[in-house]
Amino acid sequence: MLLHWQKLQLEGQTEPLFEFGSTFNIAQIGGGEAINVVPDKAEAFIDIRLLPSQQAQSIVQTIEEELRNLQRSSSDFQYALEVLQSEPAYLTDPHHPFVQILRKNAAHYRAVSGSDIVDTDLALVANGAGSVGNVISRLGIPIINAYGCESGNVHAPNEWLNLKTIEPVFQSYWASLVQFCLDDE
Repeated sequence: MLLHWQKLQLEGQTEPLFEFGSTFNIAQIGGGEAINVVPDKAEAFIDIRLLPSQQAQSIVQTIEEELRNLQRSSSDFQYALEVLQSEPAYLTDPHHPFVQILRKNAAHYRAVSGSDIVDTDLALVANGAGSVGNVISRLGIPIINAYGCESGNVHAPNEWLNLKTIEPVFQSYWASLVQFCLDDE
């Protein structure tokens, strides 16, 4: 059933600046009490990350329709659907003055640090990582949730961070905040 949901085209859709696309992650599955007893119930937790063009309510309705279809085809099938958390995707205007200031400073500080790890140009792409950016952006505050230290294998046992990238990233954000505040006066 869960694999069937993945075929509903809820994941893998992309749009400009969101190259990673929407995601559909079956995060947890549980059920049963013993290995030799047929379980009387099961539960699953699903994490769906949407794009700005996708509406959470529409996705929930699609899942609800599929559950109703399963219920019609099997009289034993019962379900309860609960949305535990829902936050819309967001996109800060790439032309916002702070974005442009950070882009310039990021290139400068990476160049002076001698870093050959990342391109000298800060690519404008969205970041698929979860943050409170979608909450803060509703207050009209520009959120940058992509440029940071070089890292990999996020949330895995072998997650890593390149310590040499901390200083240039910090300096580029610091200089950008100062410049943005001074330009705004």
